[in-house]
Amino acid sequence: MPARQIIACYATSVALNTFLPANLGTLVMLVMFTAIIAAATFAGIFAGYLVEKIFFTVIGAVVYLYLFLSVGGSFDIKFGWVSAHPWATAIIGAGIVFLVVILCRLAWRWLKKLWAQAKVGGKILSDWKAYFGRVFLPEFLGWCCKLGVIALFLAAYGIPVSFHTVMRIVGGNSIANVASVTPGGVGVNQAFNVASLNGVTDSTTATAYSVAQQLVTTAWNILIAIILVTWAFGWSGGKKLVGDSYVDAKEKAADQKAQHAAKKQAKKAARDAAEADGAEPSTARRLLRRGK
Repeated sequence: MPARQIIACYATSVALNTFLPANLGTLVMLVMFTAIIAAATFAGIFAGYLVEKIFFTVIGAVVYLYLFLSVGGSFDIKFGWVSAHPWATAIIGAGIVFLVVILCRLAWRWLKKLWAQAKVGGKILSDWKAYFGRVFLPEFLGWCCKLGVIALFLAAYGIPVSFHTVMRIVGGNSIANVASVTPGGVGVNQAFNVASLNGVTDSTTATAYSVAQQLVTTAWNILIAIILVTWAFGWSGGKKLVGDSYVDAKEKAADQKAQHAAKKQAKKAARDAAEADGAEPSTARRLLRRGK
């Protein structure tokens, strides 16, 4: 499998996610991988995608931790009550541990299924040298380039550039991507960028910076994706692959949404039926979990 084809599929995902809602571009990429990799299954490809997301999950946590620790008085504000009420803190801590144990037991079946898929698509994790050399390091370099782009646009709009300011933008963008309900996060990213730059520059400059960065990066991502897809698959072949994958991805997304709604409705109906028969709500939930 030529590396240019894998890169082209990833570039397509990045480009589509800039204007499609709900990160549909990511699903298109997974379908494309299934189509071009011999004997690949969607479950295996998805597990590989989860492995690829490990770095971004870790680095996102590091950014949030840095922002928390860098705010003056965070420990005094967050943990002052803890030192003043040790017994209450201990009781709350024990309750949290108990809740985590219950949640882990409920999620155990799902975790076993996920682990079985990860062993298929995440085989590279068995070789840590290969993982860090071929996955973690390239992703880290790409993330550093992302920081450089943010710093470049901040400087272009006369906004003071510092490591802390860039981290605030990265953290805000991360939250915006999770909370986004608009195609490409339009409007949501701008709101979070203005909030992230509060105290650094005025809201007008912050909005102008955010809009310019999103427009330029979107245009660049789309152009690069077109060039790479044409180079890897040819114009007609690439157009057909992306088009077919987009249709399949929409169908999968619709099926997943329908299955989720049907499962939710079935659980509600089973709970209502059990309670109507005179069972206590807690008993109804236990019967539902056992599949009765």
